Amino acid sequence: MGKGKARGLNAARKLKILRKKTYWKQKNERKKVQPHYIADPLTNSGFVSGIVVEKGAVFTKIRRRSTYGTRRLVKVQLMRTGQRVLAFVPFDGGIHYIDESDLVLLCKVRKGKNIGDIDVGAGSVKYKVIKVSGVSLYALTLEKKDKLRR
Repeated sequence: MGKGKARGLNAARKLKILRKKTYWKQKNERKKVQPHYIADPLTNSGFVSGIVVEKGAVFTKIRRRSTYGTRRLVKVQLMRTGQRVLAFVPFDGGIHYIDESDLVLLCKVRKGKNIGDIDVGAGSVKYKVIKVSGVSLYALTLEKKDKLRR
């Protein structure tokens, strides 16, 4: 027999050692272990804070359905990574409580998904605004609390 793998009844130990050595050389095994949070701006956490860079709105219309209207968006620069992401502003009139250079808290909408009918160029909106300068956006829209002025 030529060179190759060990064969026979007593070759288990040698095959096990050989498998350990060559395990990381296989491409699909390396892919499994690579961290997937590298591409994620939130870097494996549920919430992240950032500063509002600009406000805007996108008009959306879906064919064969009557769901269309303007979706309010803000561009936020994250404090942790410095990346700029688009975030959706929920609630009626929620955009009026957000000014430029405000500190906001973002969270993911759904794991790995984007907001249904919003498509902005190549990217999509995967985050939404929860708090504005330390006060809940929901409480602001219900006028239960006032926004902090600094």
